Amino acid sequence: MTSRRLVIARRRVFYAAIACLTAGTLEAGSVGYAVPASETIHDESPGSSRTLDIVVLAEGYTEADLPVFKSDARAFADALFMTKPFGQNRRCIRIHIVNSISRERGADRPRDGVWVDTAFGASYWIGGNDSSQRFLTCYDPIAVARAAKMAPGADAIAILVQSPKHGGGGNRYAVTATHANFAQTLVHELGHSLGGLWDEYPFDTPAQSLLDFGRAPNLTGSTSLADLKWRHLVRPGTQAPGTRPEDGIGMFPVGNAMRPIYRPADSCLMEISGSRPCDVCSERLATRIAEHADLGPPPAPTQFWRTQTQSGELYVQWEAVSTIQPVDAYYVRIQNGRTAAWRDLTTTDPWIRLDPGLAARGDRLLVYIWAHGQSGWGTWMGCSFAMGEPTLPRVYLYTDDGVLRPTISLLGQGEGARDWRIETVTGKKIYEVKSRASSLFRCPTTLEPGEQYAFWFRDLSRQDADWVGVLYSTP
Repeated sequence: MTSRRLVIARRRVFYAAIACLTAGTLEAGSVGYAVPASETIHDESPGSSRTLDIVVLAEGYTEADLPVFKSDARAFADALFMTKPFGQNRRCIRIHIVNSISRERGADRPRDGVWVDTAFGASYWIGGNDSSQRFLTCYDPIAVARAAKMAPGADAIAILVQSPKHGGGGNRYAVTATHANFAQTLVHELGHSLGGLWDEYPFDTPAQSLLDFGRAPNLTGSTSLADLKWRHLVRPGTQAPGTRPEDGIGMFPVGNAMRPIYRPADSCLMEISGSRPCDVCSERLATRIAEHADLGPPPAPTQFWRTQTQSGELYVQWEAVSTIQPVDAYYVRIQNGRTAAWRDLTTTDPWIRLDPGLAARGDRLLVYIWAHGQSGWGTWMGCSFAMGEPTLPRVYLYTDDGVLRPTISLLGQGEGARDWRIETVTGKKIYEVKSRASSLFRCPTTLEPGEQYAFWFRDLSRQDADWVGVLYSTP
């Protein structure tokens, strides 16, 4: 090893020792390279609002590589906003970049005897198996802190390392190499550093299952459903352990464990980079966003469905909007359309059990739900159906060029002819079509703000089919 490489290696050890001795107390200092001013690449927030500020630092990029770094940072921002709950809260998030310049490209690879001179001392892990050798982090925390201080805010730090070798890590800050799919990997690592989430993929060694998972929001060593950390997101009637993928949230075993270890969902971002975060991880990330940002009132639930348990109990469920932003309570009103009898209740669960005494078979029930969050009550959404009607469509809400449009989904219920109708709650009809042989219907008209709508559906293949409706109040 040349004397210059020896100096670099010794510096890595020195900075790592400082990090251990001053963990959690580092401030920007005089160590490191000169760093130019930052640039904000995403800011859709109102000027007076608190925001979650994410700063992206360049590591292993020379001055000539800075245009590449900016392109890579934008790719990360695109991947982030395609991920729930970041996309739904993009107005509450700002992303800044800092053009930290390295003298050489890449990162240290001690196992291969490769040492490079970079701004933050990025290095792959030297020992262990092939999996642990993918661990990549920066061993100069003082330089990282100094660079992050150049941004208007640094609630979370992400570091892009220009290296083709697969690697990443997420502890104090999120780090990834610029390998294929690096943008999705950096979102995964941000789940560690921002959300405190743990990896959900099979353990590298069975002995890892002996760790204490009490602090892990998304893993548990308990086999009891009653003690489950995410019990409030488990649908009624779900088997846990033994959850099926179609059941959603439950208890799914982590592979290669010496004792039962469970994760919440069959698929999740924290298991496979690029996957959709499960509701448990989304809720955790939404809570962390809310600690830094003004999220405003929570949105209305975005879908409804009915479930009947093996014991015959009937439930109405809705998507837990807490996976977009934290919700502390739901206010629910259930009304009998024939007798006008109604009941109000408050719950923290995204479902309610229908009291058989409130409606007889053939009666129409109306269910309205409001969500309460950081800034008060949001708009309501509800559903209307006959007690004997077997189906309840799911309605998703999406934005198309700034215009709110609903999509009614009947996936898995065949492609038969159907009757669709959209009207205001006051009875003003705005759209109607029959014999539409499709299980997915997108509203062809725009919705006015501050209006109340009913989206009706009837299956024309059944002579006794009743109308099923989903009710929505636009913000």
